[in-house]
Amino acid sequence: TALQGHTGFVRCLIVHNNILYSGSVDNTIRAWNLDTNECIFVLRGHTDRVSCLIVHNNILYSGSSDGTIRAWNLDTNQCITAAQGYTGCVRCLIVHNNILYAGSGDVTIRAWSLDMNKCFTALQGHTDRVNCLI
Repeated sequence: TALQGHTGFVRCLIVHNNILYSGSVDNTIRAWNLDTNECIFVLRGHTDRVSCLIVHNNILYSGSSDGTIRAWNLDTNQCITAAQGYTGCVRCLIVHNNILYAGSGDVTIRAWSLDMNKCFTALQGHTDRVNCLI
């Protein structure tokens, strides 16, 4: 079954609680019920393509070419914060010990405290964009 709804190609996918989240170059995130294959809601807020997704504690974090990370409460489907400060695309996200690490096209990895909702360090030293964190 093809899931149709995005108006541009899909850049990232993640599954959480039997819902598939897809991030697209159409600047949106769509949520798909995996039992019915129906789009159940669309998250809008990014002003450029969505490049990465991760879920932690029922919050969906999305990184974008608009240089932001948005946090979406999955109980309300509302954006609860938008972290800024990147000069390039936010390309990858990972959470460890309640710290959100974000790799970017601005050649940094920034560490965000999820408890304080604050960036506390920018790891520098890469000479090209950071594409993957595992």
